[in-house]
This record gives sequence, C-alpha cells and structure tokens, in this order.
Amino acid sequence: MNKLCDTAKLIRSEGIPLEIVTTGGTGTAEICAQFEAITEVQPGSFVFMDVAYRNAIGQLYANALTVISTVISRPVPERAVIDAGLKSLSNDMGNAEVKNDPATTYRPGGDEHGILTCSASNTALAIGARVEMIPSHIDTTVNLFDTYYGIRNGVIEEIWPILARGKVQ
Repeated sequence: MNKLCDTAKLIRSEGIPLEIVTTGGTGTAEICAQFEAITEVQPGSFVFMDVAYRNAIGQLYANALTVISTVISRPVPERAVIDAGLKSLSNDMGNAEVKNDPATTYRPGGDEHGILTCSASNTALAIGARVEMIPSHIDTTVNLFDTYYGIRNGVIEEIWPILARGKVQ
C-alpha cells in the first residue's frame, strides 16, 4: 500500500493528472480504504459473501446469496441427500454450509447431489424440504447459474439474468 500511495504521489508531483487510485478486494477493502491516497476500493464478493471469505475476514458482511436445494432422500436418520452437487456448489474453497444449521455438514455426493450429515432427530430435513446452502466460493458458484432470484420473506421479488454467464472464452 505504501508503494502504491507513494507512486500516486510521484505521478501527481510530475504534473500528471491522476483522479483514481484503486486497489483492494473483499479481503482487503477495509484496510485499503484507510489510506488517504486511495480513492476507490474493489470489493466484489462482499455483496454476496461466502464461507471462505467469512472464515478469512470474519462477519464484516452478511451472507446474502444462497443456493436453494431440495432434500430428495433420507436413506438413514443421520444423512439427507439434496439435489445440489458440484454442478451447483463449487468446492474449490471448501464445502458449502447449510444456512442457520451449523450442526449439519455438507459434502458433494457427485455432480448433481450433495450429502448432508445431520442429527437423527433433525426433522427439518424431511424429503421435499428446501435447504438453503451458503456457497464456499461465490465466484465459482455464481458462474454455474444463469439467473439470480431476489427473495424477501419467502417471496420472489426480482429476477435478474447473469449477463456475463458463459462469456469467458
């Protein structure tokens, strides 16, 4: 940061106009914003947050994006199978987590399925139940979908296409 700020100062001292000095991402935005020479920070993932950033930087921002899945099987009392596997929840930064249920753990069960390990007494994970999953890594999870659904109090209020989907070539 000192090198960046010193460089900005040097550029300006040579009479070169410099309006924007930008740096920092979700993990460093709070630190970078404290430097007077910085005019812009670039946190991207903070808008949704994910498990990896939450574990790295703490609860500065709330998890706002989840993948909604459905329990499709309860083969034994301590396990539930959901319809969200590697094609829905990337695991490059670890496994997703069940929202508001820290006692239940997730692991991929293949491309289309995930396996939840839970308490045998967990009746919320009945077949057909909806389960909100917090992705471990927002970037690679968002890349798997075409649409965001903005939900408030259980009601879909907005539908937004992910316009950049499939544009990386």
